[in-house]
Amino acid sequence: MKRLNIRLKSKFMLVFCSLMLLSVATVLTTSVYVFHRYEKELYRDTSLVFNMSVDSIEQKLSAVDTASSYVLMGNAVQDILQNEELDFSTREPVYSFGRAYQALNDLLLNYYGQLSCVRSAAVCVNGKSFGIGDAYAMENTLVEELAMEVPGVGSKPVLYESEGRLFYVRNIVNMREINMRPLGLLVLQIDLQSIVSDSLKSRKNLNYQPDIAIFSKNGDVLFTSFTGEEEKIQFQPTENGYQICRLEGRDYFVSYATHSAFDLSYTMYLPFDSVTRSLRLLNALTFAVAVLAILVNTLFCSRFVSQIIQQFNILVTKMHLFQAGRYEELDRYRSNNRKDEVGYLDRSFDKMVGEVKRLVKENYLTKSAKQEAQLKSLQNQIDPHFLFNILQTINWKAKTGKQEEISHITESLGKILRYTLYKKEALVPLREELEIVEGYVSIQKYRYGERLSVLTEVPKKWDEAMIPPMALQNLTENSIKHALENMLEPCVVKIGALDSGEDLLLFVEDNGPGISEETLKKLKNPMESDEGIGLINIKKRLSLLLGERYTLSVYNTGRGTRAEILLPKPENEKERRERK
Repeated sequence: MKRLNIRLKSKFMLVFCSLMLLSVATVLTTSVYVFHRYEKELYRDTSLVFNMSVDSIEQKLSAVDTASSYVLMGNAVQDILQNEELDFSTREPVYSFGRAYQALNDLLLNYYGQLSCVRSAAVCVNGKSFGIGDAYAMENTLVEELAMEVPGVGSKPVLYESEGRLFYVRNIVNMREINMRPLGLLVLQIDLQSIVSDSLKSRKNLNYQPDIAIFSKNGDVLFTSFTGEEEKIQFQPTENGYQICRLEGRDYFVSYATHSAFDLSYTMYLPFDSVTRSLRLLNALTFAVAVLAILVNTLFCSRFVSQIIQQFNILVTKMHLFQAGRYEELDRYRSNNRKDEVGYLDRSFDKMVGEVKRLVKENYLTKSAKQEAQLKSLQNQIDPHFLFNILQTINWKAKTGKQEEISHITESLGKILRYTLYKKEALVPLREELEIVEGYVSIQKYRYGERLSVLTEVPKKWDEAMIPPMALQNLTENSIKHALENMLEPCVVKIGALDSGEDLLLFVEDNGPGISEETLKKLKNPMESDEGIGLINIKKRLSLLLGERYTLSVYNTGRGTRAEILLPKPENEKERRERK
């Protein structure tokens, strides 16, 4: 694919606009519009069917209510219930009661026998029920329960559900008296299943079969065509008159209606998958086209953007290598011939790297030469100071005529001079330094006698630790000089070593009067001091040879002076050198 050498901003804008216009316009706009329109059309069609079904159910219930009005106000029922000779509890007198019961049966059969939705019809007096169908099966407790549901005289009829049966309950009052005294109850068992089925027969030409649920004014379920999950069915109308819910593992389109003369609420459940096959096909097709468009657009943009990002990745890799100091690997990533901003950045970075490498090389050579000169200068500072102290001791012994001691001192001095003159290494093993310190201490004991005591407690495992030559000797010499010469009691110098985690802590401690504050201040900035005192000398050499981490610390203990040198452990010395 041919590279487009246009501005970087234009490339990113082109990619962004392509993705946004194609994805958003194709998927969101089309899908949302189609579904929204379809839901409205579905609600309009189902509302028409729903309302027709509700009207049919209401007509059947109204027919039952009309027949009940004729029964209650008819002379037959009024005469029978107002006849004081009849005892409905004992059914006495038998003959008169039999004639009345027959007349009541004939009346109920005449009005309700032709209504298929009425399973039984009964007149209830004093807790007893008389009528057709299952009237005799009504328990006294049920009659009492139904009587409590009718509010009072002149009230509307009540539809009441008990143990899966639906009852139409209405008061029978004395129509011949002004006070309309209650005479009994008219109780009809309604077959709501039959009413709903008849109302839906005229809708058999539909491509789907809806389910209907009927609720009382209290929200109780009076009827539902669902066989399971009835406890999840609730009357929850919405502002737009419909919603989509999930019942029995299926999605349903739910419509609501409340226009009822009996305070009923209706809900129609339309299986969503039955009416959305064509929509789902269209949706699947739309989705497939959208996915295909997104894939094609993504592939195109991926190829397009990769040309931009590729050089950025190379540039980032070069920056990481540069940050890590791996300059030799940068030559594998050459600048290309791009003419846009990315190519300009790459070439500018290469130019900067070349300049930095040149400056680093020059700085390294300059620093190396400077460090070498400093080390030589510091090494040269050792000899005059050390020789002066030794020669002073030999002179003193010669005046007292102690030839054997002078011989021993001269022998020890020869070892120290050979060590100083012929040891060209910048660092030496600690064991060699301890041998020199031992020779130096033996010389000083000839001078100070019992006034000087030096204890050396350095474990053998630290023998191979590396230390600058004469560093430990200088610390021992300073302790003897500044402690012993300024006190009358015997001077005790202790040389030891401690494990300090990753490092080794070598120390020289005395019981003298302590070190001056002026000297401590100079030790804090050894590079800024020009005085050739031994402690600053040691601190400079440690910094140059081992790094800033390894240094000399001197402080007063309250009982004398303690000097500490931090050194790398023998096992860490090789790693330190490689890292350096």
